[in-house]
Amino acid sequence: MTIRTRATLGALFAVSLLFAAGGCGRGVSTAEAVRFNDTLVGLNARLAQAGKEFGEAAVKAVDGDLIEIAKAKRAFEKLTETMDGVKSESKGLKVPDSASARRLHEEFRRMLQAQEQMVKDDLGDVLRLLEDPQQTSAERRKKIAPIGSYLEAIDTKVLAGVRKAQAAFAGEYGFKLK
Repeated sequence: MTIRTRATLGALFAVSLLFAAGGCGRGVSTAEAVRFNDTLVGLNARLAQAGKEFGEAAVKAVDGDLIEIAKAKRAFEKLTETMDGVKSESKGLKVPDSASARRLHEEFRRMLQAQEQMVKDDLGDVLRLLEDPQQTSAERRKKIAPIGSYLEAIDTKVLAGVRKAQAAFAGEYGFKLK
């Protein structure tokens, strides 16, 4: 081995030590992991807010007041638009290169699919009940109550998967969930 070869190997060895010690080649930083997590939390918060607004509007509309029903319909439209936006943004996210990040993203997307189905089918049914002039307030309440219980059970189940994946992701990158 020549002196030049030894110097080149020495330089390569020094560079590899830098990468191994946590320099540029370390992978995903804690700050990047936190940003990814916070982005998912923000997307979910937007969707939750739109869902809350629809729920509040639906409660006010259950007595059949046409103005309140129109407000519930607008809130439902906003919810579906928010769902579409959140789905689109979540597809375009740069997922950190780790198994736990990919799992968290996958669980989040699974949750979105379940929530989208709930919005289209179940909350769509609620809106149709509100808009049906043949339904009395009592009939609306009687038919909507089981839908609400059903949705809460499904939401709790799919959210559990996200929370588990989120806890594993946070643990891997050393940050605490709020």
